[in-house]
Amino acid sequence: MKTSAATEPASCVALSSGRAARIPRFPCWEGNNGAVNAINNQGAVAGEVENNVRDPDYEAVIWGPAAGQIRVHPPLPSDTVSAAFWINDAGQAVGVSG
Repeated sequence: MKTSAATEPASCVALSSGRAARIPRFPCWEGNNGAVNAINNQGAVAGEVENNVRDPDYEAVIWGPAAGQIRVHPPLPSDTVSAAFWINDAGQAVGVSG
């Protein structure tokens, strides 16, 4: 099936261990890729999105749990990539910067 940017969905649904969370299209997504790594019981989602600043590179993102809530966690000053791997029910995320 062929797809184009003009028909791209406005959001997607992330699934993990039987839980689902709607993720809005991240307004700063400048690249084509992203990943969802974990969903907590409140529906917050941890992952990363391509920012296209360099090679392109990635930034850690927490979506939710409130509709439209997005928290971006850029890499540390000397690094080029960050990612969020896990999020607990208190909203605390574990990730990496490198």
